[in-house]
Amino acid sequence: DMAGMGIRNFWTYINIDPIGDQKAIILNSGETVQAINPFYISGTVDSWVYELIYDRLMRMSPEGLPEPWAAESVEWLSDTEVQILLRDGMKWHDGEPVTAKDVKFSFEAPMTGEVPMYKPFVDVISRVEIVDDLTLVFHLKRPWAAFEAASLAKINLAPEHIWGPLFEDLKTRPENAESIQEDVPIGSGPFKFADWKFAEEVVLDAYADHFAAPKVDKWIVRFVTNMESTLGMIQNGELNFLASYSGDASLLENLVSRNPMLSMVSSVDLGYRFIALNHNRAPFSDPAFRKALVAITDQEFVVEAVWKGYAVPANSVIAPALEFWKNDELKWPQGGLEQARQFLKEAGYEWDNKGRLLYPSGQVEEHTPSF
Repeated sequence: DMAGMGIRNFWTYINIDPIGDQKAIILNSGETVQAINPFYISGTVDSWVYELIYDRLMRMSPEGLPEPWAAESVEWLSDTEVQILLRDGMKWHDGEPVTAKDVKFSFEAPMTGEVPMYKPFVDVISRVEIVDDLTLVFHLKRPWAAFEAASLAKINLAPEHIWGPLFEDLKTRPENAESIQEDVPIGSGPFKFADWKFAEEVVLDAYADHFAAPKVDKWIVRFVTNMESTLGMIQNGELNFLASYSGDASLLENLVSRNPMLSMVSSVDLGYRFIALNHNRAPFSDPAFRKALVAITDQEFVVEAVWKGYAVPANSVIAPALEFWKNDELKWPQGGLEQARQFLKEAGYEWDNKGRLLYPSGQVEEHTPSF
């Protein structure tokens, strides 16, 4: 269970241990894969696929923190110098060795202008120095606390012997690297490409030579847009992992309760719902008024009435699932109507003889014309 991601995550796919004859993970998606390209952020489901095919120097751990992955070690030599030691013996899916030259290429490619979506993740890099076949030093333009999470754990490693010539060819063409689709995508990750039937399924085979080789034989995602069909497929065994479900959670709960072969896991994700107030106009520009609104908002009621119990109250935009980052010391007003009245009274608000709320003395409603 990955913080903010639940069990539908990279770590589940490489660590799940089959207990029966079925040796493949077969999951669903309501969206189809648009591209399998290490230099193109083409969609959510696409990312499920390329995260398994392509390695990264670091990965976000189940706790939500960056940890070395293809890198044996990550050492900060100074505030702007990071030394990477690659794991020895890594190979691309075509059998070629993974070297520091491939890593340098993978991080410099987005600097060329051919990889616009990944460029923000490498903008802080001044240069990449190769020390030997397994060692590199990243020189940064400035200190950046997010470098490990937003760069080292973000950039997919791509083989230079395949992508280098493709980038050379792009110099004479109007397209960029996002337009390229290999017939057989080659990475170095724990799964390797096997088959792709557009709008039907993508099949990946376990890569036995990987340093973290999966325990399953295959990873398969099938594209099913109808939720009723999806529930039928999970019951008859065409799926064994429900990765995408937008229907009524209670229906799913009832289905699981009737089938001893199914189990359901509920986790808090990174998403959140909120009411956005216009701070540029009164009374929402007044912190006291906003505190009063919070005081009379029954979050537990919203959880039960709107989300059927499948939600938790939050005290900020940081998801409660992120244990390392969340701040339990942030206490929101929960005193109801009485506390709300107290906030407003202390801020100078008054009530007329009909109980209507009045602005503090001297303050009036202002409307900004719109055109």
